[in-house]
Amino acid sequence: SCSWFVRRSRIRASSLSSPSESTLRVRSRWARCEDIFWTPIGAAQAESTTNPTTVNTSVEGPCARLFEEIRRLALRFMRASLPPRDGISDDRTTADRFNLKGGTLKYALSIPVLLMLTVWCAACLWFDGPQSRLFAGLLSAGFVLAALLVTTLIRPLWRSWLAFFVLFCTVQVWWLGIEASNDREWLPDVARPPVATFEGDIFTLENVRNFHYRSEDDFDEIWETRTYDLSKLRGADMFLSYWGSPMIAHTIVSWEFEDGQHLAISIETRKEVGESYSAVLGFFRQYELYYVASDERDVIGVRTNHRGEEVYVYRLQTPLPRARAILVDYLRAMNELAAEASWYNALTTNCTTTIRRHTQHVAPNNPFSWKIIVNGFIDELGYDRGTIDTSLPFEELKRVSDITQKAQAAGDDADFSRLIREGLPGMDRPSSS
Repeated sequence: SCSWFVRRSRIRASSLSSPSESTLRVRSRWARCEDIFWTPIGAAQAESTTNPTTVNTSVEGPCARLFEEIRRLALRFMRASLPPRDGISDDRTTADRFNLKGGTLKYALSIPVLLMLTVWCAACLWFDGPQSRLFAGLLSAGFVLAALLVTTLIRPLWRSWLAFFVLFCTVQVWWLGIEASNDREWLPDVARPPVATFEGDIFTLENVRNFHYRSEDDFDEIWETRTYDLSKLRGADMFLSYWGSPMIAHTIVSWEFEDGQHLAISIETRKEVGESYSAVLGFFRQYELYYVASDERDVIGVRTNHRGEEVYVYRLQTPLPRARAILVDYLRAMNELAAEASWYNALTTNCTTTIRRHTQHVAPNNPFSWKIIVNGFIDELGYDRGTIDTSLPFEELKRVSDITQKAQAAGDDADFSRLIREGLPGMDRPSSS
């Protein structure tokens, strides 16, 4: 309402013929506004003391300091909006004009950061706090109120920031201390964690998923134990599955062996019975991390044939020793998760950032890119870096790498992996040695 009053006053003042008269009228209006609405608390209290008939609208206690601070800031902005005095130019800077120097300017600049941190902590308390929605709501609201009080009432400014930092750290220490668990009632497709055992170059992998799907929710549960030979590794491929926005995709890495076997590993959320994935909840302590070790007919086919997703596959140009080392790093991570659960996070521990972490363990000189977060463009990043086949222009490569229709035609064919790769560039040769 004050900003509307300023604009209205300026418009009417500019329409008058005499500038001096308009200035006087605007200043007169602001004076009346200040007298009515922005009388300092001390003055209001003194008036109520001397004149018992005056209604005392002041607020006692710590809230009085908060309202007094609001009044002072409002007055600065109101007075700064006045037109200059007649015949006197106003060369003051914005900071001078609004009297926003020193602590007040720092306070104003810190507001966006404090607001974001407050919202984050309140969300942590709401989503990951007590199961009682009433109790969780009270905790979230209490934190917001406490943050508001310490940042507005405590002075000097550094003490205010210190008090807020203590509040923030208290919530984060609690939040980071929430433990993941392997002992929950899981959905059938993530019920069994894969476990690998090694004997030289041979490794045996338990709980390889090879479900036969009639629909996304109707399937035959088949868990297998398979044996692979690392010395017979032929190459590795990257699948990208798009289910909505072209900016976001699900990333899957699959290793091909000379005996025709393909081991696809998809990094996902481990959902409980009754749970469904939420992009918002993925940022909190809501889903455990899960590695799906699977036959390609399962993990790729369910996406193309039953979920309606578009899937692309690219041959990786990763040297075989590196591809082998990355696979071993995956297998060790699976064993660790089977022993001790860990949290999934939509930003830091997702299907793509976790792949990068495994790659960094083997080849640390891979610079970060924003396309790792907005991973729908990760194939462009791979093309630019020479990580995927570059024998065709990228637009043509992406067009021919769409295997959605091939996977739908292959269905449950035992030769699924070969059928979806027919005619794709680079698939007829192994990764570089």
